Amino acid sequence: MIQRLSSPFLWLLCLSGFMFLNATSAAAVGKPAETTFIQGLDCLKRQDVACAQIALLKIPPQEAYAKILEGAIAAAGNDVDQTFRLLLPIQVSGAATDGSLLPEAVASLHASLALAYDQQANPLRALEHRMLAEQQWRAADKADIELIRQNQTAIWRALVDLDRARLIEM
Repeated sequence: MIQRLSSPFLWLLCLSGFMFLNATSAAAVGKPAETTFIQGLDCLKRQDVACAQIALLKIPPQEAYAKILEGAIAAAGNDVDQTFRLLLPIQVSGAATDGSLLPEAVASLHASLALAYDQQANPLRALEHRMLAEQQWRAADKADIELIRQNQTAIWRALVDLDRARLIEM
């Protein structure tokens, strides 16, 4: 008799748990791309690439936010070609300057391009993108002071590493 009572009870418990998980998943899928993008950036900030990839899967692939997050993931993995392939078309299209993207997204685009240019030993382009990234981080609703400090440190490090002739050229 106890086994008979516990089976329906367990079945109801499992069913309610499944309904809760299904409702949670539906709410996550229904989130706007911007929110999921920010979550993906937070994952990358914690150096949790798997978490960022999961966030990426929740953004429709045709969205600029998906391409920017995928580009940031590629930059974090030192995949220069993939970073350029994903991000340069967005930069050239003007989406980064027309106000249609969150400042955090534009900052991420420029920060990822800066990393890619660093990998190509192109410090001038990397500096340019770091300065553009900082402008966007400062324009964000909630400026991330730690990211700004890290970016400034990278700018100074790049300037110190340049020889005098390159500095004069700049």
